[in-house]
Amino acid sequence: MEKHLSQKNYYFNNEKFNNENKLKELEKPVVFRDLIYGYIYFEYEFLEKLINTKCMQRLRRIRQLSCVNIVFHGAEHSRFTHSLGVYELARRFLEINSQVPEVQRIFASKVSDVYKNPKRRNKFLLLTAALLHDIGHGAYSHIFEDIFETEHALISAQIILNNKEISNILDEFHDKDFKKDLAYILNPTILESTNSSNKDLQIIRQLISSKLDFDRLDYLVRDAFYTGVIYGYIDTDKLIRSINITTVNDEQKIYFSSSSVTAIENYFINYYHMYKQVYGHLKVLGYTVILKQIFHRIKDLLQENHQFKFANILQPLKYFLQEKEKLDKNTPNYFSEKYIKFYLAIDDFYLNGLIVHLQNENDIVLRCLCYDFLNRRIWLYSEKNIKEKLEKEMLKDIKKELVKYFIFENKSSPTIYKQDFKKYATEICKEVLIDTKLQKLSEASPLLKSIIKSKKIVNNKHHYKIFFSSQYKKF
Repeated sequence: MEKHLSQKNYYFNNEKFNNENKLKELEKPVVFRDLIYGYIYFEYEFLEKLINTKCMQRLRRIRQLSCVNIVFHGAEHSRFTHSLGVYELARRFLEINSQVPEVQRIFASKVSDVYKNPKRRNKFLLLTAALLHDIGHGAYSHIFEDIFETEHALISAQIILNNKEISNILDEFHDKDFKKDLAYILNPTILESTNSSNKDLQIIRQLISSKLDFDRLDYLVRDAFYTGVIYGYIDTDKLIRSINITTVNDEQKIYFSSSSVTAIENYFINYYHMYKQVYGHLKVLGYTVILKQIFHRIKDLLQENHQFKFANILQPLKYFLQEKEKLDKNTPNYFSEKYIKFYLAIDDFYLNGLIVHLQNENDIVLRCLCYDFLNRRIWLYSEKNIKEKLEKEMLKDIKKELVKYFIFENKSSPTIYKQDFKKYATEICKEVLIDTKLQKLSEASPLLKSIIKSKKIVNNKHHYKIFFSSQYKKF
């Protein structure tokens, strides 16, 4: 079998799950051709319906890597393709480990009625959480979160609970608490308590969101493939096969077999290289800050009640910001129906169209910033503190109060994924457990233990950088 372009998915067998109450199998599985996994199979009607919702189809219009394509031109893949990939890893995990006693205990049963047996229900919670985990992502992915101070996991949970299209599908095929448990898996802060007796939710959450989860396994391999770099090859097959579950003092824990330590080390090294060479690429950052400054300027102009030439196209963003201001600070986990509505109206297509129009706006700052963004005028950077010199030079061309829009002083990395590698290495070594003895990864891996102690692992965010408009090249 070829690694990416297989003719047959060797993880798929034609023996279907038993029919379970309302959970009807499709007569013919829905199949997606995927460059990473070959074929991705959807066997259940409710999953097909979820894929065809407006919220899921919106993810086709959001790039997985936001601005990375400006340097790595192949990085045009979307949040939609990534979501299918995470689902496929979850499906493979269930199929590969179907005979592993502890996995079978949590996710499988011979009892056909899913509502009489929550262990079969867990399977659908895992598959659905994997598919919908990114449904709340904003336009330009993590950049939107940084600019507008949103949290996609929290919004994903809110959409599952309150979006009528999603909620109706889940209610039609599952019990009334299914969507609550699903929201809790994606973001535990969404509910004070799930009122659920299901103790397996934490295991499902760890598989979707932890230091070594299906989400990371898919995006690292997928991002490496589409950017064309060689750093991201990870032995996902080995890692998935190595996952097991045990119970210690009535608490369930995930652990990996001792034979997977090398694969985990390889995962971490590739993870580090992708952050250093792709996500944190300085030209990517130099382009990203232009987008940040565009919306910094838009927000300031809205506060000044500026009369925009293209006011109509600005309305979804304007209304979203207005709803955001109305949020009750005492209930930060609650979002109004209008907030969600306007949030979902904003995707990459919308923002790109907005910027195309704003390049002809009657504000000189917006015109310049939009021109730079649309024409790949990547901003320059310096690791020296040249802010005063830059400001002095810029004052020859623009007013003092406008200088701030053409300088971006970076005290924390504007990379699309923020990461402290020393901290992450420490956390993964503490949280990832090896073998039935539940040995900490740091004890099983001398390599990762040495990385934790190393003083040479430096994060981008620890480096001072100042980005500035490319017309000031002499600096």
